[in-house]
Amino acid sequence: MNKLLDVRIFILLVFLACQAKENSNPPLKVKQEMNSSNTGELFDYYISNPKSQDELDQNLIIEYAIDNELSLKRTESGLYYIIHTEGEGRIFKHGDHARAHYKGYFLDGREFDSSYRKKRPLRFRVGQMVAGWNEFMKMSNVGTKATIILPSRLAYGSEGFPGFVPANTIVAFDIEIKNL
Repeated sequence: MNKLLDVRIFILLVFLACQAKENSNPPLKVKQEMNSSNTGELFDYYISNPKSQDELDQNLIIEYAIDNELSLKRTESGLYYIIHTEGEGRIFKHGDHARAHYKGYFLDGREFDSSYRKKRPLRFRVGQMVAGWNEFMKMSNVGTKATIILPSRLAYGSEGFPGFVPANTIVAFDIEIKNL
C-alpha cells in the first residue's frame, strides 16, 4: 500500500513540475518571433505571467520591440534604448546643464509633448528629469541621438503626468542632445 501511495505522489509531483515548467515559458508566438529577430537577447527578460506593473511594462516593451523590429538594449534598471547617432565628448554627470530636442510619445504613436513643436530645445539639469531620462543622460554626450523607452516606474509612475500622461504608462522619447 505504501508503495502505491509513493508512486501516486511521484506521478503527481512529476505532473506539477511539468505544469510549472510549461507556465514559466512565454507564449510560443513571442518566443519564435524573438528568436527570429534582432531582439533575441530581450527574450531573457520576458515574463510569461506578469504579476506587477513593472513586469507587465517589461513584456509590453519587449512585444513593442518585436512588432517594430527594434534592436533595443536594456540597462539593469529596465531602461530600453537605441542609439541612432553616437555623440562626442564628455559623458554627462548628475547636475550638469544640458539641452535637448525631444519628442515624447506613447507606444501607440500618439505624441504627448515635443520641443520640436515648441521650436526650441529643452534646457535642464541632469537629475531634474524623470528617472529613465536622467539615467540615459549619464550614458550620453553632446550629439547623441537616441530613442529611449521607459517603463512607467522610470517615467511618470503611478501618479502619471496629469493632462499629459496617464498613471502607469510606458513612454518613449526620441532625444537629440544639443550643445549648450
